[in-house]
Amino acid sequence: MTKDLNGSGKTLTVVALRLGERIFAIETSAVLEILSPIPVTRVPHGGAFAQGVINVRGGVVPLADLRVIFSIPKRPVDQDTRILVLQIPIENEQITVGITADEVREVITIDCDRIEPLPPTGTIWPADYVRGLIQGPEGITILPDLNNIFAAHIATANSL
Repeated sequence: MTKDLNGSGKTLTVVALRLGERIFAIETSAVLEILSPIPVTRVPHGGAFAQGVINVRGGVVPLADLRVIFSIPKRPVDQDTRILVLQIPIENEQITVGITADEVREVITIDCDRIEPLPPTGTIWPADYVRGLIQGPEGITILPDLNNIFAAHIATANSL
């Protein structure tokens, strides 16, 4: 079965977003707000994943680019670009982060029985970073494991 998702009639409410040609699903319980693009302050030696920091209501929030993790080409900011401000549990602490999206599409409810595990071979995505895949009318939707993605990058940053 998929990581920490047990079918048996359960549902998951997600925000569907687009990065390049791929559709991703982020649990609504993690989403604090969705913003139009705002100025980003670059952080020296932040790497490709860490785009910089943004000011959200007077607080400094790190901004990350999931395109790097999922090998999706970078695109310029346009009228559809959005920033999702998320709260994610990492090591018994809630952290606030932002991620960019080329487009936020809709809020949908998914039957957990439809979520399939990542195949063991044949994908370019790191298995630890994908909770599951959802087959839909527009193709495959990726359910990223934000906890693992951000925990790994925080651990890497702390070891420098």
